[in-house]
Amino acid sequence: MQHHSTQPPPAYDRRKTAGNLFAKVREQSGWLIFWCIILLAGIVIEVALAMMTRYFTDEVLVQSDKSLIIPSALRIIGYVVFLVFARGVQKGGEILSTARIGQRLIMGLRQEIFDHLQRLSLDFYESQRTGRIMSWITTDVLRIRDFAGKQMPMLVRGPFEILAYLSVMFWASWQLTLTGLIVIPLIVLVVQAGAKRIRAAARNVQGTLADVSGELQEEISAIQVVKSFANEMFEILKFSKANLAAYKAEMRRAKIEAVMVPMLMLASGIGLGILLLYGARQVSEGIISAGDLIMIIVLMYKTSDAANKLGRTYMAFQDTLAASDRIFAFTEIEPTITDKPDAIELDECTGKVEFRNVSFRYDTGDYVLNDIDIVADPGNAIALVGPSGAGKSSFAKLIPRFYDVASGGVLVDGHDVRDLALPSLRTKMGIVPQETILFHGTVKENIAYGKLNAGDSEIEAAATAANAHDFILQLENGYDTIVGERGVRLSGGQRQRISIARAILKDPKILILDEATSNLDTESEKLVQTALERLMKGRTTFIIAHRLSTIRNADEILVLKAGRIVDRGSHDELMSRPGVYRELYEVEEMGTGG
Repeated sequence: MQHHSTQPPPAYDRRKTAGNLFAKVREQSGWLIFWCIILLAGIVIEVALAMMTRYFTDEVLVQSDKSLIIPSALRIIGYVVFLVFARGVQKGGEILSTARIGQRLIMGLRQEIFDHLQRLSLDFYESQRTGRIMSWITTDVLRIRDFAGKQMPMLVRGPFEILAYLSVMFWASWQLTLTGLIVIPLIVLVVQAGAKRIRAAARNVQGTLADVSGELQEEISAIQVVKSFANEMFEILKFSKANLAAYKAEMRRAKIEAVMVPMLMLASGIGLGILLLYGARQVSEGIISAGDLIMIIVLMYKTSDAANKLGRTYMAFQDTLAASDRIFAFTEIEPTITDKPDAIELDECTGKVEFRNVSFRYDTGDYVLNDIDIVADPGNAIALVGPSGAGKSSFAKLIPRFYDVASGGVLVDGHDVRDLALPSLRTKMGIVPQETILFHGTVKENIAYGKLNAGDSEIEAAATAANAHDFILQLENGYDTIVGERGVRLSGGQRQRISIARAILKDPKILILDEATSNLDTESEKLVQTALERLMKGRTTFIIAHRLSTIRNADEILVLKAGRIVDRGSHDELMSRPGVYRELYEVEEMGTGG
């Protein structure tokens, strides 16, 4: 079967991605203002400490009256201790505000991704690996955590630090300051060259990590199949290949950074050496004081350190941009199935369903349904039979509008489903799938998923009607028993009966049974079949049949082949004439010894 290829659109340009990222941060304007004030306070304290160094050198160490050195030093030390303590308080405030902004950013992005996932249509999920989707909400968001916690503070503080330090240095000696800055163009060139390479490498890293997540999720979900075929070594090798690709991608990025950092440090070292040589000459000629030279050296070191950190942060920021590319591109994927602006609310529903000359295909593939015309009156049971690939499941997906028809129309109570509000349409339907999906929670919570505000008596009544009440009471904690992920602690028949209880509790007008008994043993099938018969009463039901013996009482049986209805009628009518249905039924009877 072909599906829509719903891949994220091409990556954003760098400026747009960065703009989107900082826009998310600006949503927390209050804390952002506090954070900026805290950052500026830290810069002021650092400048004050450097000024103290100048004062200590010129006014304490080099004064002629040696007896005043210790008292003066004690006074300066008191100021320094206060400033260092103030710096500690400032750091604490910075840590708190950075964490607040960062965690709110991450929480918001996770929620936005999850909310968007709920809005996307079924075709998106059928074209994406679960592990790849998971990587957006885990790996990529964690990259952005690093941005909020480490990169953003430096990207904001770094330029202000450099500007403040340079201002004081120019005030002390503009000639000496310009000498120390001679290597700045070299640093800028190194950063620009490294950032471009790291950005490309980081995007590759994100892709390979998503592949690792995909392999891991797929293998865990299919572990029973893996073990039944004794293919553990095959899976190990397959995962090893994806894991190795991720390792190589990470190492390529690390190698680029490993080359860039020493080059940045070398440029800084050259600048500091030139500064020391020229500064010593200016002191010897009496142009500047020893205190000025020491303060400029301290501030130049801080400037160089800030520039290096800013450069490394800018290169690391490329990792964040690569992750952000993927997240923002994902959030721009539009659902293919949406409500019209004037969508009709289906308040009351009798359950009448019509297919009027319906044809359907996935994306641009071949048609899987052609010229389907049927009318299911309220309370009718319509069975769909035919060989694999005949279009039965595709037929069922059109009723709740998981997909839109290519031509024709599907109508519920006379309304084209494309004209109806999706929630109001789907709340009138119950689906019991072949593969029962239960959530990690209690039996009660899984049944109540059909009606979230249901009381205990309603839940137990639904379970009784589904032939589930007795086995539930025998569980360790009855209705409060945890079923495990996907219901792994229950048998197939038990899971299916809970699924049926969930559908009964929903009380839908239209019911879709998608091979609901195909994976069950004979005993479980009888219990489930009895529950299904109760569920079907008074509802318009579409049955995709696995065993033809279960649909003998259907009001109409549609025989599909290659997407077309090749025969239709009741069981007795179809058995009275040669055709696909009779052939299928006779083969089944022979297989069961009938």
